Amino acid sequence: MPTGTVTTVEPTPASTGEPPQEASEAPRQAPSSAAGVAVCDYDQLYISAAVAEGVGAAGSRYITLTFTNTGESDCTMSGYPSVHYVDASNHQIGASAAQATEWSASGTVLGTNQSVSATLRETRAQLFGESCQAQPSAGYSVQAPGASQALVLNFPAEACSNSQISQLSVGAVGANP
Repeated sequence: MPTGTVTTVEPTPASTGEPPQEASEAPRQAPSSAAGVAVCDYDQLYISAAVAEGVGAAGSRYITLTFTNTGESDCTMSGYPSVHYVDASNHQIGASAAQATEWSASGTVLGTNQSVSATLRETRAQLFGESCQAQPSAGYSVQAPGASQALVLNFPAEACSNSQISQLSVGAVGANP
């Protein structure tokens, strides 16, 4: 079972159908919030994941997803990240994470090197029995709310490949479970 912090690898084309952005391309403009502060986009974010120790119920574990603004200007983040399992080729496995509406928050403005977290709840694949169609995953595809592209975290787990099974749920950024 993984513990500790894992880091982002590269933007994943699996969630957008587009190839990763080349360094020679002009950066995409992030949408702006009502306050005029740009939405945090993937090229200015560092995302890490760690198993929350001492938290969780029988059959599930909680993972803290931390989003850090590594850009040179403030950015805003509000809402629910988009998360799903990926295989070694960054293809989606199973259903995307459901929004855990009991963990809501209003969002935040992140200054340079400031962070905000969201909680990912993962139910063990074995609890769903044969209908789960379990298979190993290489990690998670995580797309920050409003970001134009997802990043992949190397974080192996046992995933249900049956897209009718809701194995993951995620809270809003800034919410405390």
